[in-house]
Parts: sequence; C-alpha cells; structure tokens
Amino acid sequence: NLLDISNFLIIKGTGGIGKSTFMKHLFINELSKKDLIPVFVELKDLNDIENDYCINDFIFEKLYNLGSEINKEYLEYALQSGCFLFLLDGYDEITSNKKKTFLAKLTNFCDRYSKNYFIISSRPYSEFVEFQRFTILSLCTFSKEQAISLIEKIDYDEHIKNNFCKALEEQLYDRHT
Repeated sequence: NLLDISNFLIIKGTGGIGKSTFMKHLFINELSKKDLIPVFVELKDLNDIENDYCINDFIFEKLYNLGSEINKEYLEYALQSGCFLFLLDGYDEITSNKKKTFLAKLTNFCDRYSKNYFIISSRPYSEFVEFQRFTILSLCTFSKEQAISLIEKIDYDEHIKNNFCKALEEQLYDRHT
C-alpha cells in the first residue's frame, strides 16, 4: 500500500511506461476501497489558466465539473480533515514558465492540508530536489512474463489476447519493453 509509505509521493518513470495508467489504477482502486476521496487531476490543465489561481478553487472546479454539489465551506472542512487522495498526473507536462508558481502553490496547499495524501506522477527531473517532503518512487517496466500475465487476466476477446501474447513472446516485447 503506497499510502503506508508517506502522505507525499512522486511516481517517476520514463515516457510511455504507464504513469498515467498507474495513476488511474490508483484512482479506481481507492474508489473501490472507499477509504479516501480520490481526486484525479491532469496537471497539463494548468497550462490553460491565464490568470493567477488558487489550488482550492482549481480542485473545487474539477469536482464541480464532475457533478459534485459540495459547498466550498464543506470542501474546506473535508480538506482539513484529511479525507482526500490527490492524484496529480503529469508534472512534466506543466510548461516551464508555470512550474515555479505551481510548486509554490502546491507547497502551501500541502502545508495547509497535510493530513491528505498527494501522489504526483512525472518523468524524471533533477528539480525533484524542490519537493523536499515527497518520497520518490520509480515505476518499473514489466518483465515479459508479467506483461503476458496481465494480458491473460484482462476480460477481452480470447483470440485477440492470444495473438497479442504470442506477439509478445516472439518479438513485440523485445522491441517495445
């Protein structure tokens, strides 16, 4: 359980390794456990914000757009009580001119609501030094056996799965690890 490690995690991995898929898996997993309220945020959306913003308002808008009818007053209470898992996907997709501002706002947000859980995904960056409270974990590639095992577990057309597993065995895995 990742949340036993720390309230503040960075999941790093190379491009295409499955960071976003992993973050979505964490979201769905937390929904089924019903321990925390997961909030999945694609950080690239920050690039579209022209004016100054408050992370609270950004999250409130995300929840509202997904159909939440929570009042801002109750959101503040929930944030203070620590019932959220924030899955912040794609730090590396924030434009460089907005990263410094985001990091300052995130630091203040984490200070204020430190009982919550925060997981950020990103490609590797030397600037993770600035994320002092965060524990950095690396997402590893699947072995060929793990990849085939995963495909076999998927509820999908058996013929297609068998062909894909055969292709993995023969050369697909070696070309695209």
